[in-house]
Amino acid sequence: MQPVAALQSEYSLWWREPEQSVLPTLAEPGIGFVPFSPLGKGFLTGRIYESTQFDKSDFRNTVPRFAPEARQANQALVDLLGHIAAAKQASTASSRRSVR
Repeated sequence: MQPVAALQSEYSLWWREPEQSVLPTLAEPGIGFVPFSPLGKGFLTGRIYESTQFDKSDFRNTVPRFAPEARQANQALVDLLGHIAAAKQASTASSRRSVR
């Protein structure tokens, strides 16, 4: 039997669920955490809008937070990230220019 060295899970500004029980549970035995989708499965890039149409095979069609009304409601978060980046003279994930 091999000990568990790390757990991989989604973790971003849009999905903070690991903070509730996963991270505290992993901390006790010293198990590492490997986050994926730090840009919220593309939503935090600023390139997904309420009107965005995903390919019929795209898994986001089945995820409630990617429903058009949820994207519209969460657009304020993307807008806020854009304002923070601009204030720091940095690029957002959707920008093609590099961070200064």
